[in-house]
Amino acid sequence: MQIAGKNEKIELKNVMVGEVWIASGQSNMEFRMLQTSRAAQDITNANLPNIRLFTVGVNTSVQPLDNINKSKWMVCSPATVPGFSAVAYYFASTLHAKLNVPLGIINASLGSSAAESWTSRNMLEELPEFRDKIVKLDTDTSVWNQKVERIKHYETKERKQIAESAAEGVKAGAHQLDYDETSWKVGTFPMNMQKIGLPYYWGFVWFRKTFSLSEDQLDQDLKLEIQLHADQMITYLNGEEIGSFLKAPMPSTVTIRKNLLRKGRNVVAIRIRTYFGTAYLGTQDSPLPQIVAPNNAFRIPMGGDWRYSSTLEPKIMPNQEYFNTPSVLYNGMIAPLVPYGIRGVIWYQGESNATRPNGYRTLFPSLITDWRKNWGQGDFPFLFVQLAGRKKEGEQDPLYALTREAQTYALKLPRTAMATAIDLGEKYDSHPKDKLEVGRRLALAALKVAYGQDLVYSGPVYQKMEVEDNSIRLYFSSVGSGLTSRGTKLRGFKIAGENRVFVDAEATISGNHIVVSSPQIKKPLAVRYGFESWSEANLYNVEGIAAPQFRTDNWDVVKNSR
Repeated sequence: MQIAGKNEKIELKNVMVGEVWIASGQSNMEFRMLQTSRAAQDITNANLPNIRLFTVGVNTSVQPLDNINKSKWMVCSPATVPGFSAVAYYFASTLHAKLNVPLGIINASLGSSAAESWTSRNMLEELPEFRDKIVKLDTDTSVWNQKVERIKHYETKERKQIAESAAEGVKAGAHQLDYDETSWKVGTFPMNMQKIGLPYYWGFVWFRKTFSLSEDQLDQDLKLEIQLHADQMITYLNGEEIGSFLKAPMPSTVTIRKNLLRKGRNVVAIRIRTYFGTAYLGTQDSPLPQIVAPNNAFRIPMGGDWRYSSTLEPKIMPNQEYFNTPSVLYNGMIAPLVPYGIRGVIWYQGESNATRPNGYRTLFPSLITDWRKNWGQGDFPFLFVQLAGRKKEGEQDPLYALTREAQTYALKLPRTAMATAIDLGEKYDSHPKDKLEVGRRLALAALKVAYGQDLVYSGPVYQKMEVEDNSIRLYFSSVGSGLTSRGTKLRGFKIAGENRVFVDAEATISGNHIVVSSPQIKKPLAVRYGFESWSEANLYNVEGIAAPQFRTDNWDVVKNSR
């Protein structure tokens, strides 16, 4: 294709006409293919030339922009897909396989971003919660722009330099066998940053653990098995590096070469980098670390006490989150796309609004209405992911369940659909690695809402309840070919009576209904299902799609939960 002007001619090659979708949201949409649980096999098989990938560069602006810089369409291939959004890729590849038409997917997402930053000024001015912030931005525009430039400079230059080049711990010999760590603090495995007094910490932490070997244990390579999550991990054995890994997920096994082993005392040293204090060594549910010989000839437990220090390396400046200023991501990353012809939007966001679930009930539907109005293409399909299950170490977060509930308010708008991910979460990680099923469920919703195919795209959805003596019968839509559970019995149900205190309940399938009861509750009034930040809820339809969380009451969740 050639486009000719008075003084210039542009030639475009390999142009395709097909369906175009926008993928937006925060870190779970930004989550790259190379980080997924199926990265190796699925990246190799990503030779799909009829799928085109476009990533909008991160940009913020006080005013709506017209152009996108440093971005271009790429042909989907093993070379281009590793750094692309995994949810967007799996959505596109599933849809392409079903429709057999060219498909373009535009990824405009940013980790830790809040919904208000993706919403236009005109819409936010209608919401009391944001009106004053918008007005203040008018008076602070020049100051704000200067601040953003300073922060961008630090994040792209100084932070990168510190993260990649800081070596004070190595210079001090913290990885060496003879280093004296007795002044370090003691932590008991498993450990997370909150548990060792470093919540929301940005920087480096060193860990050391001693073990002993006999003469006859030195003639073979060993394996260190340890569950670890961090932004970076370097592992040493007796002063020599044995593994270096950037970005989660980290491998759970590191090889220890036999030439590094010593009779008697040996030391494992681990240097991690953590942002937001999200790193952890093990969880309550993970196996304790150990050193294992080939064929399990012997095992050396590595649980118990470890020494740790956060004072050897420089701290890293936390994110200033200038990008969560109202409207600035909309202005910089979405406004330039308007009015590009699109079929619809997929959206995965909500974690950064989880401390304000009540406001999200209004904000999220307003965002959808805003985008549709500005695009001027009618009520295009807007499909979103309900937040996956996750749990902070040792505690539930009721606000997370309320945020999932707030997301459902968007379903009141036409041509919206929700893909539940409550069953796809990882207990102590808000970034589950199974993005294939998330993308597949979004694609099923697209086939139904955008393309009118007759199929089941949702798990069982609660409709109503009836009290029957000392039990409650629940009614559902989207049962598909029937209700079922994954496991020997249904889990995740709680029931309450007049005191409004919920207890674990027995639940049984009765046709297309669920009957819930507990011997502790003689006069039941309400049921909740999966209504926690993390739940082992396991209700599905036969089609294999999980039921989203629900509750039959409107009581105070924080006060009446346990």
